Amino acid sequence: MEEASVWQGIYGQEYDARGDLFARLLVKASKHEFDDEYLGLSVEYGKASPQPERFHVFYAWYALAHGNYEVALAEAEQAAAIRAVNGVVWKILVTCYVHFGRYLEAAWYQGLLVKFYQASMTIPVPAEQQDAFLARMSIGMGFSGYAPIVSRRIYLDGKRETYEKLSIFLGEPIEEQRPGGDLLYWSGVYGGCQGALNHRGEALAEVREQPGFVSNTAADLDFELIRSTVQRSYEFDPQDSTYILPLAGTEKSQRLDVYASALKKPAWLGKYAFSFYRVSEPVKLCSEQDFALGRPIRLGHSSKRRKLVLHIMVDGLCWQEMREENYRLVPHIIEFFRRGVIFGQHFSVSEYTYPSFPSIETGLYPHHHQIFNEQAALGLALEHKTLAEQMRTLGYHTVNIQGGGDSVYNSVGRGYDRRLIAGDIMPAAEGVERTIQQIEAFDECDQFIFLCIMDTHPWDVREYQVAVAAQTHLEMKERLEGMDEKQASVRLQCTPFYMTANRTGIKNTDRSLGTLFDYLTEHFTEDEYLVELCSDHGVSIYDEEPYVLSDKHTGAALMLRGAGVPQLGFVDDELTSTLDIYPIMSKLCDFALPEGLDGNLPAAFGGKKREYCISNTMFPKQTYKMRLRLEGCQMDLESKTEMYQDGTVDLTGAHLRANRRDGRLGEVTESELSRMLEIVREHTASLDNRGIQWPMLQDEV
Repeated sequence: MEEASVWQGIYGQEYDARGDLFARLLVKASKHEFDDEYLGLSVEYGKASPQPERFHVFYAWYALAHGNYEVALAEAEQAAAIRAVNGVVWKILVTCYVHFGRYLEAAWYQGLLVKFYQASMTIPVPAEQQDAFLARMSIGMGFSGYAPIVSRRIYLDGKRETYEKLSIFLGEPIEEQRPGGDLLYWSGVYGGCQGALNHRGEALAEVREQPGFVSNTAADLDFELIRSTVQRSYEFDPQDSTYILPLAGTEKSQRLDVYASALKKPAWLGKYAFSFYRVSEPVKLCSEQDFALGRPIRLGHSSKRRKLVLHIMVDGLCWQEMREENYRLVPHIIEFFRRGVIFGQHFSVSEYTYPSFPSIETGLYPHHHQIFNEQAALGLALEHKTLAEQMRTLGYHTVNIQGGGDSVYNSVGRGYDRRLIAGDIMPAAEGVERTIQQIEAFDECDQFIFLCIMDTHPWDVREYQVAVAAQTHLEMKERLEGMDEKQASVRLQCTPFYMTANRTGIKNTDRSLGTLFDYLTEHFTEDEYLVELCSDHGVSIYDEEPYVLSDKHTGAALMLRGAGVPQLGFVDDELTSTLDIYPIMSKLCDFALPEGLDGNLPAAFGGKKREYCISNTMFPKQTYKMRLRLEGCQMDLESKTEMYQDGTVDLTGAHLRANRRDGRLGEVTESELSRMLEIVREHTASLDNRGIQWPMLQDEV
């Protein structure tokens, strides 16, 4: 298998990245020479560079130098839309937002500058918006996952000096950079399918800033986030309809006085715990303390919708391994989806959840949706409508019944009205029971429910407990093999213990989902529901030599059944990508596809076969890797240098390998090689910095 230089193989010897222009512009900018020559060089560089955000930065500097803050801000926002994680762009945005007095918007980027570049916190804290400002700064300075936990929450002392703590947003709104609506999530604690009204809220209030508790993902407690307003008095007229009102208190057993036409009685709210009340006539609610009021949920069905659309993500389910084992571990899943479509050549775009889930929800590659760096808590651009947003627009009651906190601060899950958020533990049995109870509780309206299951996700045994059945059926030698070094989940080794643990988790998941599928077929007709099951990636533990883009690691699951789904059974002659879930749901649920989508509607659903699938890893401070799969051949690429935090990388001298997909080396034709190089060139053009980078960003690697 011969290696070639991507620099020579893709761009050719004659390629000129115009680094000379970039260097000249930087020199003139450092001397504050923003003259006509600088402007001419900027325009010339903009025409030559494949990274348009660089021109926007140069032109924004020019506009600032001439006092035109409106133009500078417009240019910086265009740059941020292309390259969201970029300190140069953040500095311009902060400068412009502060100039216009838009301190809340500046807070996000100031927090990021503090985190990534140890910048000073120089923005004045607006007294009238102090809480929101400090919350936004805190999120920017923290980690993008594990909401509502915040790793560096900023407070002011009596002298208005700042200090920080590890904390949890609790009993308060969670600020969002791009919420996509008028209401923020109000953060409460989930009491379970049934339980005490105040216990968890009371207990959590006592330890919400205790490092030993918070740093352990709040002992895997579940949080309940509902888009809400905070009230003390509220009047609501359902106008001949029936609604459900979600309500939560801020005090233990908080009294809420309820006034209706023939009713005047108290209700009792749990501390930071949501309860639900049915309203079919005008009502007035009053309390002496603040209470959270979730967005009213209107009951009623529409013939334009399905009664139930169920979006299931089984995290890390390696479908390639299931195929090789003749599906023996997933009999209930196979039995249910056999009367639908089961794709056999389905591949994830990314190797782990944080960038992969946004691709599922938007139909975009990570370098297009820009949610790839888990260190940067930046919101998904409003122009990218998520699946849940589309479904809410159609009139569905949107619920994330079990999911992680890694899609809150980045706004990827913003389309859900209600979200039950866990730390790491999302068991299938719990999720299925919650789902059934949710279906029954809101059976008078049309529902879009997301369910994430984690039993199938492998974790390092030093940090996580696996199913007991996996622990008790291995001899000590097999149980301890390959446990000498701590590994990230994407690099876990192929050992008897990890494989046994994973297979046990898959069997447990299949058994629980079997219960859910039996419930659906007993309570719904085929045209009343739509079920889609996918996985966001595969796993490393079935490869003797783990590789993050192997068929086992990026070979994922995708299957559908229900209204509008053709009964094709196994579809093994068509490549599909996690990007394609979005257009499939568009076809089945009848919402318009946004422009610029990377996803493809498969031939099985009336579209056309995908020519190729791309899996790539955009993890900062590691080499960039890409695997391109066509029907009969594939190409692997790996950079020699590490990827920057902003998602760019120098592909000079990167390695390329091409071979047939059936495992035989060589025998790739010249036409196949030419086509693969063309695709690689197109895919990497916007993220290949050709060794040219802003000086302040070069320190990131």
